[in-house]
Parts: sequence; C-alpha cells; structure tokens
Amino acid sequence: MKDLFSKLNAGDLAGAQKAYAAFAVNNNIKSDSPMGQLGDALKNGNLAAAEKIAQSLQKNRATSPVSAQANANNQQVASTLSMLRGQGGQVDTLV
Repeated sequence: MKDLFSKLNAGDLAGAQKAYAAFAVNNNIKSDSPMGQLGDALKNGNLAAAEKIAQSLQKNRATSPVSAQANANNQQVASTLSMLRGQGGQVDTLV
C-alpha cells in the first residue's frame, strides 16, 4: 500500500499499476470500494483519477477518529504485552 501511494505521488503510472496488482493479490478488494475504484482508474490508465482517489484515501485514513482510536488501542496493547513479558510473565497472544 505504501509503495502504491509512493508511486502515485511520483506520477509513476506503470509503477502504481504494478504496486496495485501486488496489493490486490493478497487482499479482497470490492469493485465498488474506493480501492476498487482506484484499481479501475489505474487499469484504465487514468493517473489523475487514481491520484485523486489515493489522496482521498490517505486523507480519510489519517483523519478517521476510528482509525486514530484503533491505533491508540493497538499501541496500548503492545505496551502492556511488552511490560508483562519484561516481568517474566508468559503471555500467549492470538492474532
């Protein structure tokens, strides 16, 4: 994903198409989702539309309160697990 946005920011259509293809292999992307729309724009060679969609995705990702809370929760869990492991406790995690 990072590589995809980097290629789009650089205006590299071919690189962005390759990065999207690599990302799509391991992810279930719905065609009507923003990522699906981004893929369609790249497939059609519409770099301007792809850049606009990517900018919107990045903006929403950075400012989403749910995303911010999830990141804070993940950091708190990681910190707690690290502290418990440091005290010699055995911690089993399911991921």
